[in-house]
Amino acid sequence: MRNPAVAVARLHQVRKAGEQISAAWLDFLKDHPKALDAAIHYGSKETKIDEATLAAWRDRLESLLGVEPQDGVTLKEAVEFVSPLHAPLWDAWRVCSRDPEQFVGQWAREGVPLGMDMEIPESGIYPSVEGLSGL
Repeated sequence: MRNPAVAVARLHQVRKAGEQISAAWLDFLKDHPKALDAAIHYGSKETKIDEATLAAWRDRLESLLGVEPQDGVTLKEAVEFVSPLHAPLWDAWRVCSRDPEQFVGQWAREGVPLGMDMEIPESGIYPSVEGLSGL
C-alpha cells in the first residue's frame, strides 16, 4: 500500500491548483461575462462557444500554469487528424498540481484521440489490468 501521507500531500497540491484556477475563472468572468453562458450550457445543444473568449481563457490558463511555448508539430504516420487536446496545458497542469500521472501530455501529443492504437504509458499509480485489449 502506498504511503497515505504522500497521497494527502498530492491531493493538497491538486486542491491548491484547483483553487488557483477557480480564482482565475472568477476574475476572467469579470472581463468576459459571456463565458459563463458557454460554461452553463456546455455539452448541450444550446452551447455557443465564442472562439475569441475561448482563446482568451486558454491564454489565461497558460499564463497561470506557466505553459512553455513549443515549436514545431508532432507528425503522425497514417493519421488524418490532430488531437484537439492542448498537450502543453496538460503538462503544465501536471507540474502545477504535482500530479504523478506524468504521461498525459505526451499521450495527447502522440496518441489521441481515443480509439487510436496507442497506449498511455504507465506511471505506476494504478495497477495494470491485463486482458482488456479488444474492449
